[in-house]
Amino acid sequence: MERAPFTVATRSGQLSGWVTGEGPRVLAIHGGPGMSYDYLDDAVAELATQYRVATFQQRGLAPSTEQGEFTVAESP
Repeated sequence: MERAPFTVATRSGQLSGWVTGEGPRVLAIHGGPGMSYDYLDDAVAELATQYRVATFQQRGLAPSTEQGEFTVAESP
């Protein structure tokens, strides 16, 4: 699965993510503090056959910003 990387600047650092597929847009959001996005790879690959799917790495894990408190109040 080929993914195009992207980076978005926020007030509390950068979020890095990837986009794959073609079609209507879908955002795949992973959860859990300290969890990486990659457990969604199989679901993203399946969705990408019909959709343009974006996913990202939460702050605190590379390649997104790793330093900070990362509270809800810090969210953009």
